[in-house]
Amino acid sequence: MSLLLKLSKYHVAGNNFILVAANERNEHDWVSLSVSLCRHKYGVGSDGLLVVVWNGAEGYDFEMRMFNPDGTEDGCGNGLLCATRFAYESMLLKFGNSPLSFTVKTIWGASTVRVINSNPKDFVVEAELVEPKWEPSEIPMKTCETLTSMTKEPREVVIDILGMCLRCIPVNTGSTHVVIFSDKNFDDEVWEKVSAAIENHTLFPQRTSVMWAWVINQSEVRVRSYERAVGETLSCGTGACAVVAAGLKLGLLKGIVKVVFKGGSVYVFMDETGKLHIRGQVHHVFDATLRRVMNAKHNAAFNDHHLSEAARSNA
Repeated sequence: MSLLLKLSKYHVAGNNFILVAANERNEHDWVSLSVSLCRHKYGVGSDGLLVVVWNGAEGYDFEMRMFNPDGTEDGCGNGLLCATRFAYESMLLKFGNSPLSFTVKTIWGASTVRVINSNPKDFVVEAELVEPKWEPSEIPMKTCETLTSMTKEPREVVIDILGMCLRCIPVNTGSTHVVIFSDKNFDDEVWEKVSAAIENHTLFPQRTSVMWAWVINQSEVRVRSYERAVGETLSCGTGACAVVAAGLKLGLLKGIVKVVFKGGSVYVFMDETGKLHIRGQVHHVFDATLRRVMNAKHNAAFNDHHLSEAARSNA
């Protein structure tokens, strides 16, 4: 038994995704697909599976869903940028023209996105995300007596990890994050252990991503990203927004901020309503067709051993 699946691969500043289009919300078992396809070396390999649902909801141009490599569904800023490029180019190919802006249904609600530059070699998208949430129940994180008053302002939480007291700022910007403004660097092994321990800390019932930030000046910040259910990623869109949201509130950053990751840069700003916006260059890497294979070990799994010759590079 076999079934062909068309997919594409995109990235923003090295944060890479497999993208699949669907006509219906539950057209495939997205949880199983994300686990199968996202595995590096054994699958196509990516930081997450994006699903663009054309018939997702009335009143929207499309719906975007994102599944982590462990199958959990999550919010995704960079994924939203990638989905926008896919939607624009899909409509352009099908109809000969495409709008430059869309209203997208996401896990956090409606988002307005717009194409800033449609040049395939320098494709830039800007997306409206959310107003940052500082309330523990919305992050989510467990509360204690000192945290019950946290509403519209960030609150620093001290977490004891591996003998170190780390000052963290929890926030939700479409996904759960803690931001650490650091004045020192760790070697990779220690950084990995500390980040993983924070991700799985009992304070965060749904785990958390960890954004380590070094302020360069008020318009630029360097960030190293450790995402829940993924590990280190070369960039993170909602994470960039989390860092800027915290930095703006603390007076460390202002205006349009350049957020520099290992994989490249994105730009983040907050509008007059308090909503965060992210702008980044979207790279369309390749398109491919995969065959689903049925066997005892990987039941109904798609994998890269069945990449068709139709796959093409767009780098």
